[in-house]
Amino acid sequence: MRIKFLPTAILIVLVSIIACNREPTVNLSVDFSSQPMWRYNAKVLVSGSMTTLDTSTNYSGMANLVLLGKSYKKAPAKLQLTIPSVRISTDFMDDAEKENLKKQLEQLQLDISMDEGTVDLSDTADLPTLITGSWGLDKSLAKVLPVLPDIPVTRGSKWERNKQTSIRTSHGDAVAHLFQAFIVDSIYHKNQKTMASISWDLSYKIELENPDTTGLLVQLPDGGEGSGHAVINTTDNSVDFARIEFAVKSKENRGIRIGWKEIVELSLAQRKQETS
Repeated sequence: MRIKFLPTAILIVLVSIIACNREPTVNLSVDFSSQPMWRYNAKVLVSGSMTTLDTSTNYSGMANLVLLGKSYKKAPAKLQLTIPSVRISTDFMDDAEKENLKKQLEQLQLDISMDEGTVDLSDTADLPTLITGSWGLDKSLAKVLPVLPDIPVTRGSKWERNKQTSIRTSHGDAVAHLFQAFIVDSIYHKNQKTMASISWDLSYKIELENPDTTGLLVQLPDGGEGSGHAVINTTDNSVDFARIEFAVKSKENRGIRIGWKEIVELSLAQRKQETS
């Protein structure tokens, strides 16, 4: 994680301006340890096209997931996720392929860290891809998770994250490059809670360690840009909602052009109390 901190003198000036304008300040932090279990609903929508010299094919797909998160007492910004429920609808998979993907997703165990905005497999199993190429559920969650600063913020506060992560793809080992530039859009009250609305621009690129320069892989999209939005409950220290829209740059090679768009939504359904 890489977050840029302002010099002390600038911070003092900012604090003085905030005091004069009476802008509220909040701490954007997440504390999953306040509850033993958390439940999120996730939705992933993808659509795209493949165009050759004489044909054009459009495709689309959607996955609705229930993410059940177990908190760590010693790591309050971390959740261990399982996926007890999956619904998949696509026009580029047959029923057997959809059922196989569903079973793979339901067997996954993931760790997410809101400190670093990372998503890690808890075992050595390969993560199934939701669509063609190198794009999978872990990449979708990584893009939709905001990284929060550890200093108080007010409306207009900005920060950045530039992260490189080693990942596994269906085409071999790779490095994922993710850049996000955040801003606090507003701070408001809802149902006696203090909420912060933040947004960000993002870019994402996958760099294969051993790229194939002869086959179809050179034609597959390997990066794109997008934007995100999230609502942080600063009273309960939770991420209540997050959404990104991400478009892959259309890439043409040997008369074939491939491009697609991804929308990912994550919403807090409820906090589940531990049962005996």
